[in-house]
Amino acid sequence: MQSKDDKKIWDAQADSINIDYYINTYMSSPADWHVNLVDYINKIGNDGDKIIEVGSFSGITTLLLNRKFKKTILDYSQAVLEKAKLLFEKAGQPVQIICADMFSIPVEDKSFDVVFNSGVIEHLDFEGRVAHLKENARIMKDNGTMVIAYPNHSSWYYRFAYLYLKAKGEWNYPDENKLYHLKREIKEAGLKLIEYKVYDPQTSLVFLFKHSRYKELVYAIARVLKIGGYLMVLKIGKEK
Repeated sequence: MQSKDDKKIWDAQADSINIDYYINTYMSSPADWHVNLVDYINKIGNDGDKIIEVGSFSGITTLLLNRKFKKTILDYSQAVLEKAKLLFEKAGQPVQIICADMFSIPVEDKSFDVVFNSGVIEHLDFEGRVAHLKENARIMKDNGTMVIAYPNHSSWYYRFAYLYLKAKGEWNYPDENKLYHLKREIKEAGLKLIEYKVYDPQTSLVFLFKHSRYKELVYAIARVLKIGGYLMVLKIGKEK
C-alpha cells in the first residue's frame, strides 16, 4: 500500500501544477529528458496501443506522447488528478483517469500494451519496488512493454545536488533511493531487463547552477561532453 505520508506530500504539490504554463510554454519546449523519454516511448508503441502511466502526477508525460495511444493515467492523489483532468481538457486530448493505489490497480490482468512511469520507483524500498514491478506486469499484456524511468544517482553531480538540497532542507519531494539498473528487483519480479538508456546531461546540473550567472556555460559544456545524465530509462518485458 502506498504511504499516506507520501500522499500528503503529493497532495501539497498539486498547487505547483501550472496548467497555463504547461499549455502555453512547456508543451512546445519540454526539458531535454522529457523529449528523450517521450521519443523513446513513442517508438515502442503502435497505433491504437493502450498505455497507462502509473503514478502520473500532472500527466504531462502522457499528454506529450503521440496521439496514436489510447491513454490512461493513474495517481494516488485526487487533488493532483483534478489538475490533470483540467490539463487534458485544455489540451483537447481524451484520457482515462484512475485514482487508486498503484500496488492494487483496479483493472483486469493484461489490459495494457505499454505500462510506464517516471520519477516513482526511486521513492520505494526494495520490497516496494518488487511489488510495484509485479503489479505493473499484472496489467501488462504478455507481449507488452514496461518503461521505468528515474533519476540517475550514478551521476555524481546529481547525487551531490540531491544530498546538498536535502541537507539544506530544500528538497521538496519524498526521499530517493540510490538505484542503478534494478537487476535484483526485476529478477525477483520474474521479469527481464531488455535494455537501459541514460539521457540528458544538463538537468542534473540545473539543481546546482540554476541561480548562477554561469549556468548557460555549464549547461553547454555538459551537453558537449555528455557527462553523466539525469534520467535512467529501463525497458522491461515478461519472461517467455
